Amino acid sequence: MTKGNCIWALALVVLALSACASDENDAGMRSMDDTSMAADLSHIDPVIARKRELEGEALGIADAVAWSFKTGMGETFRRVWENGRWLLAETYNAHSKNYSVRSIDLVEGREQWVLVLGEHPLARAPHVGDGTIAFLTDIDGAMIVVNAVTGGRLYAFRSDLDVVPSGDATSKGDTVYVPNHVSQRIAAVAAEDGRNGWDFRIRGFCNTAPVLTYGQSQQFLIVGTDAGELTALRAKRHNEVPPERAEWSRTLDTGAVTADPRFIMVPTGDEGMARGLVVVPTEGGWLYGIEPSTGRSHWVLRSDKGFGCSPKFMNGRIYARNAERLFCLDAMSGDRAWMPAGSESLSEYERSQLFREPVGYELADRALAADDNRVYLLKGKNTVLRCGNDGSIETELDLPSFDFFISNEATGKLVLLTADGYVVACQ
Repeated sequence: MTKGNCIWALALVVLALSACASDENDAGMRSMDDTSMAADLSHIDPVIARKRELEGEALGIADAVAWSFKTGMGETFRRVWENGRWLLAETYNAHSKNYSVRSIDLVEGREQWVLVLGEHPLARAPHVGDGTIAFLTDIDGAMIVVNAVTGGRLYAFRSDLDVVPSGDATSKGDTVYVPNHVSQRIAAVAAEDGRNGWDFRIRGFCNTAPVLTYGQSQQFLIVGTDAGELTALRAKRHNEVPPERAEWSRTLDTGAVTADPRFIMVPTGDEGMARGLVVVPTEGGWLYGIEPSTGRSHWVLRSDKGFGCSPKFMNGRIYARNAERLFCLDAMSGDRAWMPAGSESLSEYERSQLFREPVGYELADRALAADDNRVYLLKGKNTVLRCGNDGSIETELDLPSFDFFISNEATGKLVLLTADGYVVACQ
């Protein structure tokens, strides 16, 4: 064998040995379980390592991670609001001393845009209106109106509004609808400078956000007050002729509207068809499903404790909690979709009223996500219940590493968020 051939033979032996060692290492890696892999994260980038730890914690109750990412480097997440497919998070940067709002698309699982507010936080919760979002900041009286999809600033000014807000604002194009604390009126103000265009007298104070209806032959602005008055107006622009009268108005027998009413579109069963419904929580313990065009009750849930939170709409069902228990209702009929275990022997009246100690899923505070197979509920600060579609509790787990538990009405995914900006979505 020549010298050249010997060298080539030696090289082939080395390559073969290397390949065997590589195969053994790969086989060893494949045989490692997820727990042991997660435990050895010292050599991994800290962001990736923390993300994996959070994903592992979430998988204690979920089946799989749908998506996750880190956002807001150097920022602390202070408050979050869910508006349909959008998650809006207010953050603070201690270095720049600026507040920002970050918009996360819950359907696509990515950050959509960032809006820098400046040195003052938000004074009120933002609401996604008809294509726009109005932000009202504290102290400096700024109002910033942005495109809900792109975050582009359409209008912005720093000056006190002509009206003193008593509740959150909603918006449509160049018009922002603001409940007026001083005059008991709902005002349509110009987005460009905050001037009052027109206002309408309502009975009582409105401490909740006005509701804009969608997908109807006529768009309405619906306002609820502490006097139990519900009023619907034509959603006119600030520079149009003011509405002369309400389209309809009714006084609810069970007192004040205690949280933001919700406008939802409920599928009717016919392909592509849906029915509009305004869900209204009240102090007296009744939850109303109201026709937006007439003000008539489509259904009413009667309970003996007041509702203090805005209801959630997920997968054809409404989840609403009064001071005592969580209810799960069929959105179209208003009937209770879930009944607690042991209620089979109760009378029809007892089944519909259930004025007894809450049990099981009823002890939860709100719904987080729902699909055809499972429902996630939040109980207390950070305990998540995983339920079957009949309300039976399958798993209950504390998730202490997470700071915000999102009510995701856009998809069936459980969305969790930390104060340092890690977002994890599971299914």
